[in-house]
Amino acid sequence: MTQERFQQLSNMTPVEGVNAWLHGDFGTGEGPALIKVIRKDRRITLSDDEMMDMLCDAAAASCDAQRCLDDLTRKTD
Repeated sequence: MTQERFQQLSNMTPVEGVNAWLHGDFGTGEGPALIKVIRKDRRITLSDDEMMDMLCDAAAASCDAQRCLDDLTRKTD
């Protein structure tokens, strides 16, 4: 990941990070950076694995990014 791409990811809001995940707008090795971006929403208490499972399920179901983020904030680990 280039420094420029790292900055792009770091500047995303949580909903933008979810949207990028749902649409596959990230490359190899960028998943952890997106998880970090999504965790800017402090209401999310799920483990990384639980979060990734929910994000993958939401992507498969063509879920809306805001709805997915709302679901992530309602779940607890």
